[in-house]
Amino acid sequence: MNTLSKRRKTAYASSEQSVDSVGRIAKRVGANSDNVLVLGNQCEIEKTIDEIRSERVFCTVYDSLQKYVARMSGGVPGSAAQGKAGQDAIKDDCRTRNSCAIIVNQMARSGEFKGGTDVEHDVD
Repeated sequence: MNTLSKRRKTAYASSEQSVDSVGRIAKRVGANSDNVLVLGNQCEIEKTIDEIRSERVFCTVYDSLQKYVARMSGGVPGSAAQGKAGQDAIKDDCRTRNSCAIIVNQMARSGEFKGGTDVEHDVD
């Protein structure tokens, strides 16, 4: 992300950490720049995508998908339905804007992806 942000606008959208917390990590690892948009405490995937669109971000890291809520889907955060809806919204945005995304999804202690395997197997 640090290398990419030297050429294109990038974003890190966290559903679990505040802007300050993510900013401190970015500074510590040398990834802080004017080309990196940091979004903390995100909970609705559609609102996050809207902000990323308005900032004309090329590449976004969505961390952690299982905490996001997609208004277009039923179920609770972390459910398979929510994970699939969130992933679909991100993919649609990337296709529309010719951009890219990195999706971080947590694993349970059992080794299974939280939110089902739909996200695990769908790479575009």
